[in-house]
Amino acid sequence: MTLQEYKSVFTSAADWQFNACVNWGYNTYSFYAWSYYESANQLVKSAIKDRTKLDVFVYPATFLFRHYIELSLKGLIGRVLIALEKDPEIPMHHRINQLWLDLKKIYAELKPRDPIFNEIVIDFIDEVIKDFSEYDPDSFANRYPVDKKGKETLDGVTHINIRQLGEVMIKFNVDIDMMCEAVDRYIEFLHDIGT
Repeated sequence: MTLQEYKSVFTSAADWQFNACVNWGYNTYSFYAWSYYESANQLVKSAIKDRTKLDVFVYPATFLFRHYIELSLKGLIGRVLIALEKDPEIPMHHRINQLWLDLKKIYAELKPRDPIFNEIVIDFIDEVIKDFSEYDPDSFANRYPVDKKGKETLDGVTHINIRQLGEVMIKFNVDIDMMCEAVDRYIEFLHDIGT
């Protein structure tokens, strides 16, 4: 491709069947989160199928899963705030441990009305958040070899089992989806009773 042949990648092309649709109505935190989750799953599946790709796909897959967690928590915070009839102000930082603490605090206000939100779900999500936060507190570890201060990002980590990563994230996704569904049901209930 020559410079004269170059066309912006941020537009459609004549081979319309490859034009991905963006900004079409579901530009929510949840939709973005799902996109990152699905992309990470494809990398995991591909690496499991072709183990020569393990060391190549581990960084983007882990980053995509971490970003999925962050966007899921932000989206759920917004949903819970709507359910509580509060301003759905979404935190703009990347610290998933703080996002999870914020979510648990506001979600507790719905807890008496939500039988799905139980200690097993909380404990599992706590562990996943703790694990990702320990090794990637600010979303640098799988994007860069060093942080802003020049310190190695995955210091002390020698292996990530990509199969286990994928399995953990499937369970995490199920639990987060259950929480989202419970909040959405509560929002629908509020709508139905006219509040």
